[in-house]
Amino acid sequence: MSNPFERLRALARWSGGDDDLACEAAAAIAALSGDPGLVVAARRMLAHHPAAATLWWVLAHVLASPEPAQAARQCRDLLDADRTADRLAAALPLQDEGDRLGVVGWTRTIDRAAAERADLDVVAIKIDGDDPTWSLRGRSTDRPIRVIEGWQCATSGVTRLLVSAVAVDDRTVVVAGGIGDLLWEVGEETPLWVVAGVGRVLPRALLDALVRAAEAGDSDGPGELETLAFSRIERIVGPRGAEPPAEAVMGHDCPLPAELLGTL
Repeated sequence: MSNPFERLRALARWSGGDDDLACEAAAAIAALSGDPGLVVAARRMLAHHPAAATLWWVLAHVLASPEPAQAARQCRDLLDADRTADRLAAALPLQDEGDRLGVVGWTRTIDRAAAERADLDVVAIKIDGDDPTWSLRGRSTDRPIRVIEGWQCATSGVTRLLVSAVAVDDRTVVVAGGIGDLLWEVGEETPLWVVAGVGRVLPRALLDALVRAAEAGDSDGPGELETLAFSRIERIVGPRGAEPPAEAVMGHDCPLPAELLGTL
């Protein structure tokens, strides 16, 4: 598919992971070399994938740059070089006998980290906003991962939660709907770690635009979204490792192009 606009139209029907979507979009955008139709193409992609934070991140850099093709290539390189999985595998603490790590949102990053840490007893948690069954079919190892309902956490020995972020700004984390009910089930004493790799930390205005677009959209992405305050989160794990939330969002630079702040 040599025509970059044809590639972008095909990405509107993308059903894979958000990070892969962003990488493919970056490659297609790099071929446009500042075509005036780029803004329209960007908004159409976001209309189909409003909750794809890494796509917002790529498009924000591209639309704000005087060299869109170069910005797209740089974004793709950063996504390809994301070390979050390695940092997560190294940061997760050892477990005591009977302890289990409960995961919400079985992403490729978490899958890679879990494959490295075969010593950990891991269960995938099904909530209203996320069913891990399909994602687990594509896991990188034959290691069995049991799927449990949120209400089973207390009886299944879950002593730590690992949640995939949809997006993060300087004060909150956006997650799939249903996390709040799960946190009520496990109680305040259960440590909560959030995974937010490259492209997940956005300026507040851009994150607000993402949430508005997701709430107004009719896409195949996650349904309702929820926000978590930093006070409930013990660590955010990103490409620098596991950090306190306020430190984890420091140093991330994403522009705010006006083209992405309006109604999609």
